[in-house]
Amino acid sequence: MASEQPLGDEVAFFADMGSRRDVRAGVALVRRGTPVREVHLVERGAVAVLGDHGGRRPILAFALRRELCCAIPALLHEAAPWDAVAVTDASVITVPTDVFTAAVRERWVDRWTTRTMTWLAAVGACVAHLDESDPDAQVAALLLRTRGERAEEPCRRTIADLLDLDDATIRGVLDHLELLGAIRLAGGHISVARPEILRGAVAGTSRS
Repeated sequence: MASEQPLGDEVAFFADMGSRRDVRAGVALVRRGTPVREVHLVERGAVAVLGDHGGRRPILAFALRRELCCAIPALLHEAAPWDAVAVTDASVITVPTDVFTAAVRERWVDRWTTRTMTWLAAVGACVAHLDESDPDAQVAALLLRTRGERAEEPCRRTIADLLDLDDATIRGVLDHLELLGAIRLAGGHISVARPEILRGAVAGTSRS
């Protein structure tokens, strides 16, 4: 899912208009289903966006240093579609939603219109991945969105978190996709070798 990465003038706005606070690991900045009353700029640490999908609690995204949390739901005047929870001790700069939305209307309408459309598309794609019933299809769908070579261990952990699957399942899927020739696992790295095989896995044809 696309992160909400502010430009320099937006960071300066938060520095001028916001209030800084420290947040301990495990503290929720936003609760699913509640009004988004504040927008947060992460200065230190990490905030996880946690979904609620069929009884699972997958990590949909992270907000890291110099990234915004909950900006787009605030602009859409929607209740929070997820929980946002600090996964490390963190520092954030917080701006009230009405102050942030007024600034967007006055200064940054075009850029936030583009960001909102990109965000909505990314959320839809992520939910579609979670709806796949076959782990091979879920993992293949995510790998199709990657580019280049990735370190295998963090890539594997990220996929496990996003799909809320255990590490053994992810290892088995990656081994199977390597056997099919879809990916390469070598030297502690993973890369896509034949995307058409991954597309076949998403379509449910790889095991036929």
